[in-house]
Amino acid sequence: MKTFEKQPNDFENGYNLSSYIQDSNEKTSEYSNQENYIDYLEGCLYKQRLINALTEYKTINYSSHEDLNNFLKTKTDNKYIQLNIAGVEINFKFDFQKILQKLGCTEQDKESGKIICPYEIYCGAVFNQEAYFCSLNFSQVVNFENSTFNQIVSFGDSVFNKSVYFEKVAFNQEAYFWIMKFNGEENNSFHFYDIKLNSDKSYISFRDINYNEKNKQFTESENSKIAIINTVINGRIEFNNVAINEIDFEGSVVIGAGIISTDELNVKKYATWKTARFLKHEAYKISNTIEALKYKAIEKKLYSQYLKYEKKDYIKSIKDTTRFSKMRYYGERFSLWLSNISNNHGQSWLQAVIFTILSSLLFFSLANIFINEIDLYSIKNIFTSSFLKNYLNYLNPANFDLMKNINQTYSLRLIPFGFFYILGKISLGYGIVEIVQAFRKFNAKGN
Repeated sequence: MKTFEKQPNDFENGYNLSSYIQDSNEKTSEYSNQENYIDYLEGCLYKQRLINALTEYKTINYSSHEDLNNFLKTKTDNKYIQLNIAGVEINFKFDFQKILQKLGCTEQDKESGKIICPYEIYCGAVFNQEAYFCSLNFSQVVNFENSTFNQIVSFGDSVFNKSVYFEKVAFNQEAYFWIMKFNGEENNSFHFYDIKLNSDKSYISFRDINYNEKNKQFTESENSKIAIINTVINGRIEFNNVAINEIDFEGSVVIGAGIISTDELNVKKYATWKTARFLKHEAYKISNTIEALKYKAIEKKLYSQYLKYEKKDYIKSIKDTTRFSKMRYYGERFSLWLSNISNNHGQSWLQAVIFTILSSLLFFSLANIFINEIDLYSIKNIFTSSFLKNYLNYLNPANFDLMKNINQTYSLRLIPFGFFYILGKISLGYGIVEIVQAFRKFNAKGN
């Protein structure tokens, strides 16, 4: 009977196990076949389980290496185990489901029937052949920082219960994120930060995410998110039947032949107005005017909210410390508010017509109060024939007959009368422009 016994200094400075285990599977820089790579992973898992076990048990009695290995597999919690696929070069077709099964992961999710990956994944490898992370249920965080995919990579038909991170990752061929689902109450999201799509063959496709093909319904998680941050895109990113709670393209740019396609992208929340602006420009680039107009309206609404809550940040961003900075700030807010109520930022001609009629009618009525056309304390005469006739003439932007024919005995009231009369003409002209703009929205160029 052999015994592992924990000594006071054995686990300082990162748990040094050199006195307990000789690692015959030293990490090599390249793996050309699956069998050798699985041997390496088994050695990594063995050491991590031993570390975890010895932090919990002072001594471990075992009769053989196999006995010890079985003890470690049954007595250690896999959620604290990290499967490290970093710093190596993979030169064989990489099928992560088969590798997990070889490592003894055969438990299936009851709902989906997918193989459960119980480990936290850290992958910083170079994949020179196709890589597949498909039909799996990832129960822990997955991190692909510093990975390079030189051939096709697929994450199809998988479930993610926690976040997935792609930082400084290069996609040099197609990458498919198809038929995926986000589960769990935590912030389970896709984070793309500083990724590289610098080849015309680079292509990322998001399709049928949180989408039930059987009933054609989206079942998005309230915490799900796709974030593509500070990324230079020279390939193609495509969203099709994607339902996500939030999306973020902060700091990303598209160059060269790069394209972003967002057909059937269902998003509840856009991280900032800059993300909506980014998607708007990309939609215009591929002549998808309908989507572009949708993003344009969202951009203006989010920008209005930004101005409302980030006044200091806005004034700082325009680099204007004079008193005119506040005037510009309030001018921006007023302009956006007016655009919203007049035609919903260019989206609704009917709203523009209603705005034009109501605003001009309001100011015309106020103007007429001061020449006794309408009784100040009663509106019973508002629909008299003379009022309606004068109002219909007033709807002609070039008609100023009422002002010309005003009785000069009302001289003391001429100032407020003239103020509301001219203001009504201005609102009438503005409304007509908004109607035309809303009618021509499908012919408008991106801005």
